Amino acid sequence: MLVAFVMFFVTESNSQINKRIFFTAGGGLSAPLEKEDFPVDYGIGYNFDIRLGQAFHKNFSWCLEATYNFFRNPTMRGDQLPEKLTFSITSLTGNLLAGSFGKSNDFHPYSFIGAGIHFISSTDSSGVKLSENETTFGLSIGAGASLLTYSSIGFFAQIRYDFIFSKNTIKGNIPFVVGFMYSPK
Repeated sequence: MLVAFVMFFVTESNSQINKRIFFTAGGGLSAPLEKEDFPVDYGIGYNFDIRLGQAFHKNFSWCLEATYNFFRNPTMRGDQLPEKLTFSITSLTGNLLAGSFGKSNDFHPYSFIGAGIHFISSTDSSGVKLSENETTFGLSIGAGASLLTYSSIGFFAQIRYDFIFSKNTIKGNIPFVVGFMYSPK
């Protein structure tokens, strides 16, 4: 059984795979999911995202992803809160993608799972910390698609759900990202 498994991956990866690496950069909207006792409802925020990865089989790829999410102008839940609050989540994750990464097509739909570290901070307009900065572990699931439109250049879009294991502030984040893709031949 082990021999058949190894032969499948070696045979498939050598004949069908597009082993090109890829780099993406984009941005979009993020929706944090605060814990019920957190005093602020931040609503929709913005994000910037970069990824670097490579296909290792016609149906599998890996990528490293860095995302910066920031949120401003929240809806207040308490009277004594400052007017201008900033909340940010910086995420560094490793993802395993499953999809169509073969040589024969330029359109690549995919789904993914990942794990990583999330850095959470909250300040007011003068830079004063409103809660302790937190570094925590998280898991991600999501889906997306990329389209190479001109040789090595293309576009991508993806949405994911980050399960963030925070003690104080947040239980998750939903970033939607669109952007450009570069995959040299």
